Amino acid sequence: MRFLKITLQTVLFIFFVYAAFILLTSRVSVFGIQSMVVLTGSMEPTIPVGSIVFIKADQNYQEKDIITFTNKAGTTVTHRLVEKTDSSGNMMFRTKGDANEQPDSELVSPRDVLGKSILFIPYLGRMTQFLKTTPGFIGLIVVPALIFIGYEFLNIKREIEKITEKRVLEKVKAEN
Repeated sequence: MRFLKITLQTVLFIFFVYAAFILLTSRVSVFGIQSMVVLTGSMEPTIPVGSIVFIKADQNYQEKDIITFTNKAGTTVTHRLVEKTDSSGNMMFRTKGDANEQPDSELVSPRDVLGKSILFIPYLGRMTQFLKTTPGFIGLIVVPALIFIGYEFLNIKREIEKITEKRVLEKVKAEN
């Protein structure tokens, strides 16, 4: 029983840390790292749909780097940098999704690049997307937390009963 308790506590702790880190880095940069969930198949098979991509800003992007940028429509895109080009005296990047036949039609300015991929975890983004919904938050955060809290209250109750029983036995011994 004790092994089960320790295992459950460890799993819940790791999950809460993971969930907090992913939710936090999806909104702001933490230690220069930001996370994004891949929503389309343009980078398959390299990065499957539903993966989490961790990016970090860099000053020097090279061809073959996987970069995340904001396009002119305001959409965040993760594609491979396939060519650096000079457009009217400005450095620009040509990008392409690995699954796409042709490079992207618009060039990307270095100022629109959010960072380059340093790590991706396949399919874990699906759980993160679910976690951002109300049923996901309740099912994956609130319910396990309530179970854990309930279990701890049960342990507290047992300890109080042990202390009470010990005091009653001491009192009975003292009277005899």
